[in-house]
Amino acid sequence: MVLIYAKGRQGEVKIGFSVSKKIGNAVVRNKTKRRMREAVTPLIPCIKPGCRLIFIARQPIVDEKLPDIRSSMKYSLKRTGYLNPNPPQLQDKEKQRAGDTEAETKESDNEKCGGNPI
Repeated sequence: MVLIYAKGRQGEVKIGFSVSKKIGNAVVRNKTKRRMREAVTPLIPCIKPGCRLIFIARQPIVDEKLPDIRSSMKYSLKRTGYLNPNPPQLQDKEKQRAGDTEAETKESDNEKCGGNPI
């Protein structure tokens, strides 16, 4: 999977997906786009605002499972610096849970940002 990114003008995150005809017929391409959309959905709160992202599918994605696709997306976002480890929504929740242990807080933040760390 390839990630193309650009800084946006507004504070919102825009995400697009591209699957070429080389991947397969229309059914395979649409299935791949649906799986990519589902894989990135839990990561959206963790993406820094004001960026535009385009994920381009490559042939191996057809056989990959959803957690592997999500892991690949998370890795790409981490490399570009657009993955925010402490999104604003989660920071507010941390303040509310002042009595919780630090380990529990990190674990719940990790779940909100798409599962296990890479």
